[in-house]
Amino acid sequence: DLVCDNICIRLINVYRPPSPDTGTESTNATKHLVRCLAELSSCNQPIVLVGDYNFPNIDWSVPCSVTDREHSSALFSRFVVQHALDQLVTEPTRGDNVLDLVLTNESFMLNNVLVSPPFSTSDHYSVSFDIILRLANSSYSGMRKILTSRPNFRKADWQAIESYLCSVNWDCVFSECESCSELTERF
Repeated sequence: DLVCDNICIRLINVYRPPSPDTGTESTNATKHLVRCLAELSSCNQPIVLVGDYNFPNIDWSVPCSVTDREHSSALFSRFVVQHALDQLVTEPTRGDNVLDLVLTNESFMLNNVLVSPPFSTSDHYSVSFDIILRLANSSYSGMRKILTSRPNFRKADWQAIESYLCSVNWDCVFSECESCSELTERF
């Protein structure tokens, strides 16, 4: 956890070795990874998950595009959707694939996500980003108040909200729910 002036952000770094998208060993390892990340992410603070995930079959513009439930990439993309994580890397990081990811549940706190040439002898491009912290003693001390205030629904862009809700693959989001409470929690 990164703690600065009563602001806490959980940073999680992941390396997932390259492996086939199917097969018992690969899917079991991915299920274990997802369980670990779910446990680490179950906190009441912003989380940032970074690293080399090696999922070349996921199209991050449509994370639930892998439909076979037993593919490792489908298991991981379901985790991302179910935990409302945004994937912020938009350029390939190795070949034509986005393998190195920056995932977060608070994308407004991250800025300047850049893909740069590889470091040293790496075969992956480097990914960097800025974490935006508004400290109490800075000129932005009002930011904390803004972040904790309640939404003004009268000023909501209802068409954009409706458009977004229509674009979500709800079958994917709710695919493993077994009760009404799980459905509500995922929503």
